Amino acid sequence: MAWEELTPAIRQATRKYILPHIGEELYDDLAAKFNAGDVLSDAQSTALELMQDALAHYVVYYVMPKINISIASMGVQQKSSSEGTSNPANQWSFKGGRWDIMLSADDIFDQLLTFLDKQIKASDAYFDLFKNSEAYNAGVSDFFRSASEVDNYLNIQGSIRSFYALIRYIKKAEQKYILPTLCTDQYSDLATKYKENTLNEEEDALLKMVQQTLAEWALFEAIPHLALVIDSDGFKIVSSTDGMDQRKNMTNTTHEKAIERLKYFAEENGNTFRAELIAHLYKNADTFTLFKASDCFADPDDANTVFDNPEDIGAVGIF
Repeated sequence: MAWEELTPAIRQATRKYILPHIGEELYDDLAAKFNAGDVLSDAQSTALELMQDALAHYVVYYVMPKINISIASMGVQQKSSSEGTSNPANQWSFKGGRWDIMLSADDIFDQLLTFLDKQIKASDAYFDLFKNSEAYNAGVSDFFRSASEVDNYLNIQGSIRSFYALIRYIKKAEQKYILPTLCTDQYSDLATKYKENTLNEEEDALLKMVQQTLAEWALFEAIPHLALVIDSDGFKIVSSTDGMDQRKNMTNTTHEKAIERLKYFAEENGNTFRAELIAHLYKNADTFTLFKASDCFADPDDANTVFDNPEDIGAVGIF
């Protein structure tokens, strides 16, 4: 295949699959060093190699449906060799091969994101290009900062890519389920201390209950919108599915039912954990004074007031 034919697909796949999660800052700097022939550090070389491997697989996945057809005056034509020595792959080989390429691309990209996360935790200053980027900061929420934290509650197989796909629904669930439970002041206080790593023992215990509740509601909100693959060891969010893939939700009854069960139990667990969270807040109301002073708190001493009727007639009202 001619390099000129492949170049547009590389550019397009980079924009579609790499830049939204890596950000332009790190990508552009690594690309400039690579093209200039600069000597890279070991960490930079590893990041570049993983990025190249992931992109190579995404390019193949992206270009496969396009390279065996051409648009002509007679309409859409399928290509074959003029000598008849080579024929297009059959339907199922093509679909199976493309599916496998996509899974490999997602797996390598996960390795890249995991590696970058480790460099940030190791305080490698070069990777502040990634740490300070919009792409990285869009991938955190008030109560979750990493895939490993989510993996404590949802079996996403340690997939950072799955975490990035879930993050918008985590943020949605924070506002929809956690904020009305804690109320603004307690919510903000806990989120700030979590971000600054200044939680005391009681607050850390509360955070874990919030995360447990939040993870389930985030999954519940996300399921209708994401392409999921469910395996025996958990689930993974993949780049895409299509109408002929075996695991496509709408064409595989077993997989569809598995996803419906996953959503059902996410809702059930979310309700259970939120009830436990509320009970914990009431039990420790004197510790979480911001919650106690909020509209989310209803004083139990005022909850069962008996109004006496001096006329000794009528009914007893309990409020």
